[in-house]
Amino acid sequence: MQQEVNYSADKYSTIVPMVTGPISVISSGAIIIMILRSEKKLSIVYHRLLFGLSTADVIVSFAMSFGSLLAPKDSPQVWRAIGNESTCQIQGYFYLLGALAEPLYNCALQIYFLCMIKYSIKTEDIQNKIEPYLHCIPILYGVAVASICLATDSIHATKSWCWIESYPYDCRNTDDCERGKYAYWLLWLLQALPFVIILIFMTIVMWMIYDAVRKREHAMNRHSFVPSNQSMHAKMSFRTSTASQHVSSRKTLTRVLQYYLAFLLAYLVPNISTLLVVLKLKVIILEITTFIVYPLQGFYNFVVFIHPQFSKVRERNANFSIPRALVVAVLTFGRASDDVNENDGSIKSENSSSSIKRRQSNVRKDFNLEAETCIVELNRMDKVSYSSKNNNNNNDSGDGIRSNLDQASLHCVEENDKGEG
Repeated sequence: MQQEVNYSADKYSTIVPMVTGPISVISSGAIIIMILRSEKKLSIVYHRLLFGLSTADVIVSFAMSFGSLLAPKDSPQVWRAIGNESTCQIQGYFYLLGALAEPLYNCALQIYFLCMIKYSIKTEDIQNKIEPYLHCIPILYGVAVASICLATDSIHATKSWCWIESYPYDCRNTDDCERGKYAYWLLWLLQALPFVIILIFMTIVMWMIYDAVRKREHAMNRHSFVPSNQSMHAKMSFRTSTASQHVSSRKTLTRVLQYYLAFLLAYLVPNISTLLVVLKLKVIILEITTFIVYPLQGFYNFVVFIHPQFSKVRERNANFSIPRALVVAVLTFGRASDDVNENDGSIKSENSSSSIKRRQSNVRKDFNLEAETCIVELNRMDKVSYSSKNNNNNNDSGDGIRSNLDQASLHCVEENDKGEG
């Protein structure tokens, strides 16, 4: 019975990556194409880091897509194998290159958000002083580890795909191993231990970002009083600015948290499963789950990346089905709304002078209209607030009016953001 269970697990470890791997390749490839087709392309740090992250995922997911097929034919631990030592080493090299660069790019993405949110570092300083390290470290580390494993003959077939393993399979005594005598220690020092450090580091950075946003919002709430002698335009500017900062901080925090959860979803279960295997505790369901969730990080990143654009398309076209809205979101990503036909996702002539003038005119009209509306509304509510203070000092009433003022300011910001988009 136990042999049948092990046989089924070995079978799944070969078949499942052949399904989940290509899904991740397509998802990361879609992110790369959307970035290159957008108006900003690779001109901003966020896009360049995502481009590197997605490229690393394409490499590792493509390597996993072959499963154990590239392992040597005479590998007894493999369910299906049609390759040889050369194909196995090629697969293992590119797998290690992408598998080690990808989590480091996740760290780089969090470091970028940390610099922007907590330390308020200017974009130019991040680009010139910090970003080069955010690219060099993942790439160089991935190339170095993959090259070391290849040079020490430590890439051999496992039950799933070729990567760090000794030969014969699963030998731990260096005297019994014909090749890859130090594969076990290389696995721990160059891959397992860095993953633990990366997980701890990303958790700490995630908390630092959350704490910075929380403290900033608390400070804005404490200093949100506007003197009564200020003009209506000054009051509106202050309130809309405060509300805009609230919305922007929350959106950024949500985006960082989503990328962090995508990383956990891809790496937490595999690391737990690997730890249990090292401790001689095999849990079949965890191994199968690993082959499902681990190769899909590109898909998780795609969901996080496309979600804001998908939400905009659904808001503007409530009658769109989810697949149609998703296709339109992909085709219209990074494009001005005036240059996009959202019915089919086709791009209008964005470079024509008439298109540019029409876009600028529409933005000005929308902004002026919303500004006038907000001024009238805030003026009315200020009068109500002033009257309430003169008539009575009811705290509940004052709190309610203050809440309504904040909601009106937030509405102004949201509507102006839509006009600018």
